[in-house]
Amino acid sequence: MRVRFLPRLPEASATPCQGWGVASSEERSVAKSKAVAKKRANPVVRYFRETLAELHKVNWPTRKQATQLTIIVLIVVGLMSALLGLLDFVFARFVAFIISLA
Repeated sequence: MRVRFLPRLPEASATPCQGWGVASSEERSVAKSKAVAKKRANPVVRYFRETLAELHKVNWPTRKQATQLTIIVLIVVGLMSALLGLLDFVFARFVAFIISLA
């Protein structure tokens, strides 16, 4: 099994545009990264700005919708608590009955 190596690419300095006032892509990327580094804010400040921007995008419910949803959640929590309490009571009695037989 043989591995074939491709020939090297020409060096960046061998471009025909060099010296004509045209910046190479490497020079442009370095200049761009320096400009971005200057504009880059503190990461903590940037985090809070982005968080605030995301909160402005949220479609908040109306007061009536929030009240209705809260009532629904409280009713479901109450029903589930009653159901689990009833199941706990039934299983506790069942286990006590099984133990009393032994």
